[in-house]
Amino acid sequence: MDHSTDWINVVFGLLFASGGAAIVIFYMRLYWFRRTALARGLMAEARCVQTFETEERDSDGDKIRKLHMILAFRTRDGANVRLERIVSVHATTGVHFVGDVVPVRYLPEHPERATVTAPGAGQESCVMGCGVVIGLLLACAGLFGAAVQFGFAP
Repeated sequence: MDHSTDWINVVFGLLFASGGAAIVIFYMRLYWFRRTALARGLMAEARCVQTFETEERDSDGDKIRKLHMILAFRTRDGANVRLERIVSVHATTGVHFVGDVVPVRYLPEHPERATVTAPGAGQESCVMGCGVVIGLLLACAGLFGAAVQFGFAP
C-alpha cells in the first residue's frame, strides 16, 4: 500500500475525531449554560405570542412535525426579549395557545438565551446528552481509525 494513502487515512481519522470533539464541546457548553441559567438565573414569566408548526422529512422519508413557539418577556431592567423555541409536537411544555404563560430563567448578560422551566422542558437535556454521546463515539472512532492506519493499534 502506498504510504501517502496511509497518511491521508490518518489525517481523515484525526479530522473525524476533531469533528466529534467539536460536537462534544458544543453540547457541553449548551448544557453548562442551561444548568447555570437554571441554578443562578433570574426568573421571568414569558408569554407565548405565536405558535406554528413545520414539517420536515427525515432521511427515511418520514414526516417530522415541529412546534415553534415565539415567547416574549420583559427582563428586570425593562428590556423586551423575544425568543423562539422548537419542541416536539407531542411535548408537554405547558404551552398550547397564544397567550399562555411559561416560566423562564435567564442570565442578565444573555436574556435572549432564556431557558424554559415548564414541565417537559427536560427534553433539551436528553438531546444534549445524546449529542455528547454521539460526539464521543465519533471522536473515539476517528482516533481508533487513525491509530490503526498509523500502526499503533492491532
